[in-house]
Amino acid sequence: MPTEELESDKRSSAAPASKPAGRRATLQRIGTAIAWFAGVGAILGGLAGYWSTYRTVTTELLAPPAPKPMTSQPSIVVLPFTNVGGDARLDYLADGITDSLSTDLSHALPGSFIVSRDTAFAYKGKPTDA
Repeated sequence: MPTEELESDKRSSAAPASKPAGRRATLQRIGTAIAWFAGVGAILGGLAGYWSTYRTVTTELLAPPAPKPMTSQPSIVVLPFTNVGGDARLDYLADGITDSLSTDLSHALPGSFIVSRDTAFAYKGKPTDA
């Protein structure tokens, strides 16, 4: 009989030991599934963020600007002055007057369009009909 008691003790001790092992395996499977879903969610979230950024860049930053409609606001260009004195060393004076006049007009007439000094200097030395 003592041998039967030992076998019954072994059975009773073996049954509770298998229950936590099965629970642990089940919890590991659930944890693995949750980790898998979290990983897939992180990848999909990253792709969605990348796509959103890509769409913003291509539509807003890389798109050609819309042409500005011609308005009826007045535009003024100050044509370069000519140095009638003939001394080439004094050309800077004529250029300075042109530049200063363009700047002063842009401050004095804020609603008007003043053509830039660089564009106006494209006509320097060329006969123009005002």
